[in-house]
Amino acid sequence: MGPAHIADVYVFAVHTTTQDELYDGLDIAKWHFYVLSGETVKATGQGSMRLSKVVRLGGQAVAWAGLRDAIGEVGSCSD
Repeated sequence: MGPAHIADVYVFAVHTTTQDELYDGLDIAKWHFYVLSGETVKATGQGSMRLSKVVRLGGQAVAWAGLRDAIGEVGSCSD
């Protein structure tokens, strides 16, 4: 039995601080978000995936300000 996928939309979050910068997990400008439909994630059969796989599946980096719209767009496509 494979992993359970129970969401309509998955959001993958990546913190982008480099080694030379001070890490601040609360600095929302340092995060990129990638949104995929639940069907897309389920079709992989995987329980986890690398960022490169998320991008290959169509995930595009979205800033916090655009996350709501990206979720709505992907969510409406999976209805």
